[in-house]
Amino acid sequence: MRRILTLAGIQGAVKSTWAQRYVRLHPQQNVIWLNSDTIRVHLFGKGVYQSNDPAFIRQAVQTSVAHFKWLYQQCLLLPQVDVILVDAINLRIDQRRDYYRWAKAADPANVVIGVQFANDWRRAAEQVQQRPPSVGMHVPAEVIRNSARRFQPFQLGYDCDAIEQIVPW
Repeated sequence: MRRILTLAGIQGAVKSTWAQRYVRLHPQQNVIWLNSDTIRVHLFGKGVYQSNDPAFIRQAVQTSVAHFKWLYQQCLLLPQVDVILVDAINLRIDQRRDYYRWAKAADPANVVIGVQFANDWRRAAEQVQQRPPSVGMHVPAEVIRNSARRFQPFQLGYDCDAIEQIVPW
């Protein structure tokens, strides 16, 4: 049985920090950590986080999402993987539903755990402002607040098999 941990939360909710800690605390498991920020940087370079061009940022995000989905589907085919960490914002239930369906199609025994992070946009905005530019985008507080409004919680049996709540602050 393989576990797929689908992380969901607004920007600055410390999803990547949690994922990094998970990998460090579970060295005995064969974990693949799919991180949308890392994929974006590999595709477009670190300059993607310093850009003020909305069209460029939109293109970078859309392209990295397509690559992220393809990589996820490839990871599902690897027999030696114990855990797949799906580290992206994953705000909308319809996006997470696709990941859930692909996991079940690859192997019905796969267990998808929705890891839902606290939705406190003010704390998340503070967290984002403390990031060094090399780590990630300095997303404006208004964007984080709008993300918090759009966030849709996990639904058992629809986009996950179990839910774990994370309150990092």
